[in-house]
Amino acid sequence: MIQGGPAGVNAARRMAEFCYLAKTPLSVEAFVYPPDAGKTNEVPYGNGLIAVPVYKSVSEATAKHPQINTSLVYIGADRACAGGMEALNDPKIQLVSMITEGVPEKDAKLLAHHARKLGKTFNGPSAIGIISAGACRLGVIGGAFDNLVQCKLYREGSFGVITKSGGLSNEIIWICSQFADGITTAIGIGGDAYPGTDYVSYLEMFE
Repeated sequence: MIQGGPAGVNAARRMAEFCYLAKTPLSVEAFVYPPDAGKTNEVPYGNGLIAVPVYKSVSEATAKHPQINTSLVYIGADRACAGGMEALNDPKIQLVSMITEGVPEKDAKLLAHHARKLGKTFNGPSAIGIISAGACRLGVIGGAFDNLVQCKLYREGSFGVITKSGGLSNEIIWICSQFADGITTAIGIGGDAYPGTDYVSYLEMFE
């Protein structure tokens, strides 16, 4: 699920490129964007278009699509905390990745604390996303379609990557594909002072 308007739709299109390359179904089941509730967004997939419905709330989206377990937050910094909390409070959502930049430190700390209390994962804010080669892409991490191909992200490699920098994550993914067999998963935790999930937590998951 993607929370947000035009920026979220652009992310869905980039995610669809990866899904098409990896020969997996489109991973975006719904958008949550109250001004466009009841409409659909057309997402290109291969040479066709997939209509993805837009809902007013997270609970409405997860009720209609019970398989949803993740939310990407593409909401402005002044409303990102409320959107992130709405997603975390939904029992079906286990991971929230916040792309939004400029989120106040207090809000980031509140979201991280709330996620830990619920036993969920909050990634970000200011995070470029998460990608598991050959499986799933959350956000725009990995770059444009030609870069996905060059980095061999259509199949799993051996290296786990955790970075704060979006640009650096793409560079490291490319290096791993050119001088080794590529990545398993790459995570952009965001460049803010208080990331929702830190290096150590993700290292433990990789281990």
